[in-house]
Amino acid sequence: MGRFRDQGQLMCELAGLFEFAGEPQQAVKCFNRARNVGEAHGFFSIECRACKGLGQLAMKEGRCQDAVDLLQNALAAVPLIEVEDSTRQLDILELLIDALYLTDAIDDVEPLVPRFRKAAKEEARKTGGFCFFELTSFVISARFHEARGKSRDAAREVRALLNLLRRHEAEVQMHPVVRACEESLRVAATNLKILDPAHGEEELIAEMASELAKLRAHIGPV
Repeated sequence: MGRFRDQGQLMCELAGLFEFAGEPQQAVKCFNRARNVGEAHGFFSIECRACKGLGQLAMKEGRCQDAVDLLQNALAAVPLIEVEDSTRQLDILELLIDALYLTDAIDDVEPLVPRFRKAAKEEARKTGGFCFFELTSFVISARFHEARGKSRDAAREVRALLNLLRRHEAEVQMHPVVRACEESLRVAATNLKILDPAHGEEELIAEMASELAKLRAHIGPV
């Protein structure tokens, strides 16, 4: 069994290398071989990793429904994984939510938002400090509320996000994910209508711009 596990893990590693090298078709072949090994021998971590990788590739190719199916399969494998990895579920949930929005499946997004929020809070409790997933949970919640036409609730989530950054300002400045925080806020500022200068609340937009400026100052020149 160890030989098959090693084979599946190797296929996942090779798939990642092919993807990085700009050879997505070779990556797909390797991920599919890894998935077959995982399914045949009950290696749920390998099956999960392979389906996640295939789902990401499908999204890049614009095959959004295929991505949804693959990511749902990856998510279903998470509770069965031999060694628990709490961040794995959060990574997959975020990808799946994005894929569902691209297929206009807003009703399917609804149960995933509190699931992500709960898992992010648990991860924040474990770390005992700043948790990037908690920040992401506010962005996800704001996006969902706005999609449901609840702009006031969306604005509340954005304020909660900004308060999180302020509470952990010193830590975020030294945190290795400061660039990811900047990107998350930039995406939120670009995609949320409540942060659009033509439609949004002026004070909230100014607060978001201020936090973005702080993060960019710590990142420095690119």
